[in-house]
Amino acid sequence: MVVALQIAGKLKVKKNCIKKLQVEINQKGKSVLKNIINYHKVRNF
Repeated sequence: MVVALQIAGKLKVKKNCIKKLQVEINQKGKSVLKNIINYHKVRNF
C-alpha cells in the first residue's frame, strides 16, 4: 500500500509538471517557433 501511494504521489507530481509545461509551451511556443524558424533561415542562407 505504501509503495502504491508513493507511486500515485509521483504520478500526480508528474501530471502537475506536465500541465505546467504545457502552459509554458503554449505561452512560449509561438515565440520559440519563430526563433527556431529564424535560426534555420540564418543557417540555411
